[in-house]
Amino acid sequence: MSDDLLSSEQDEVASVVTATSWLIVDEDDERERDLETMVVVASDGEEQEVAACTEEANPIAAAMEAVAAMGGDDTDGDASVPGSAFESVATSAKEEEPEAVEEKPVVDEKASASLWYAHPLEMCSDATELFECPGHQGEVTCQWWEAIKNFDVKSAVCLGRLGIAQGANGAFPALARIVVRNDGPCAWPEASTLRLVAGAGWGFHELYIGALGAGQCAELVLDVCVPSDLAAYPGAGQRSGWVLEDGTGRPFGPLLVLEVVCA
Repeated sequence: MSDDLLSSEQDEVASVVTATSWLIVDEDDERERDLETMVVVASDGEEQEVAACTEEANPIAAAMEAVAAMGGDDTDGDASVPGSAFESVATSAKEEEPEAVEEKPVVDEKASASLWYAHPLEMCSDATELFECPGHQGEVTCQWWEAIKNFDVKSAVCLGRLGIAQGANGAFPALARIVVRNDGPCAWPEASTLRLVAGAGWGFHELYIGALGAGQCAELVLDVCVPSDLAAYPGAGQRSGWVLEDGTGRPFGPLLVLEVVCA
């Protein structure tokens, strides 16, 4: 190969290889080295045959070899290099401790309830001696305020008034149907029960309800049996009241009142 041709090929190698940054080419020593052929794709997409040195080192590979050389005999087989990024990462990983989880205070969520609907009173027999006195169903909180103001009882509601005819004889059953709603953020305790807190109750003292979920409703049926004793005193009357209780003695929700008078 002539000197002119060799010089031309060297110029081509320097321009192509320098553009691709694959090799570091020393043009002054090129003439003294053996050449072999490699293929490089030029920027225009055409393949060109260029000369490359077999002895020349890739700069990236050389840097990797330098890093590997640092882990030689001086480290006594320890792969981490003092003062290097590898050592700092390993040290920080060892020193890292789990963060303490802050315990949130336990909030005592109180049970809560409201009256959703109250049905008209129902007489459970064909006897005419017991009947409903219209116009007495509704809010009676003002009348009971002194009794409920120190408790978690929101209001007092009269479920209605039963009238018993003067001189009636026997016992007369009746039903009061209501719908209550859990308007609190959590379910009621499992032991939640409707309990008698005032009056005679006329045979109805408690009704187990259980854990009613937040936002859910339940229909409660109060079945009473009014005795004829009240029929002996014209104009006389009695009241009974029930309230929800969470199993620990804490009342909640509305006070439910039922009245009976001798008409």
